[in-house]
Amino acid sequence: MKTLSRVWRAPEAADIQQHNKHIQNNTMILQLVFLLLLVIATANGKCPEPENPTYSKECYEATAPPPFVCKNLKPDDWVQAALDSYPRCCEGDLTACKCPVKDWTFFKARIGDYCARVEICKQPPSDDSAGPGDTSGGAPFLRGVERVSQ
Repeated sequence: MKTLSRVWRAPEAADIQQHNKHIQNNTMILQLVFLLLLVIATANGKCPEPENPTYSKECYEATAPPPFVCKNLKPDDWVQAALDSYPRCCEGDLTACKCPVKDWTFFKARIGDYCARVEICKQPPSDDSAGPGDTSGGAPFLRGVERVSQ
């Protein structure tokens, strides 16, 4: 009778650790390749300027995605997408956030800064309807200062 030279055995702890380390190394390599591609893609190009701005310039700058992404939508669409995702990704719990990398350390380290920039878009646009002689800028405590110099 022929005996099997190799008998199946349950994996040992050292084998499992080696396998897990191999998976971690592959994941890290994929993340680095993704990051490199992202840097290369954002190195050149610029997002289009809004034709009829409805938000402030700071708002457009805060919500503009990398140039290789922003060519698919108009600037107002990006602002609206940022405002739509604000309640899910910026107000406490991230479980409702739809970002596929929301659990990455890189995402968690940067989302607070991004949310602070998107808050600029939540503010109503400034009222630039002041007349040519109105230098008070809408502040009630400065009303009447213009008449002093006359």
